[in-house]
Amino acid sequence: MQFEITNPLLQRIIAGIGLAISLVVIGFGIKEYVSLPKNYEETTAEIVRLAEPSQGGYTTYRFEAEGTKYTVRVEEYSSTDHVGKEVKIRYNPENPKEILTAGDTLGGFVTMGIGGVAALICIVVMIKKI
Repeated sequence: MQFEITNPLLQRIIAGIGLAISLVVIGFGIKEYVSLPKNYEETTAEIVRLAEPSQGGYTTYRFEAEGTKYTVRVEEYSSTDHVGKEVKIRYNPENPKEILTAGDTLGGFVTMGIGGVAALICIVVMIKKI
């Protein structure tokens, strides 16, 4: 059994609701991005240990901040990383063990992108005569 909406007005109304939801998703992405701390300092860290998701899914970074060496474990895993790889991180100068990785900063952009694609599809549906 296939369900199809044939009324053009109803299609546009549903697309409008989808557009509103998409804009809310974009708003969450913007909120996620702007809520990231701005006072963090950038440095280079070396990945010293990786644990795959079956082993807990974490990455351990080693870096130096203000003359002191730190080793910090973060509950995230990326299959593109490997031990010995150098990556950019950001750390809290007041507490260097608080760090942000690329995954932390990328999340807001991914959310905004998903919302943007969904909004574009809804707009096309609303404009196009079906």
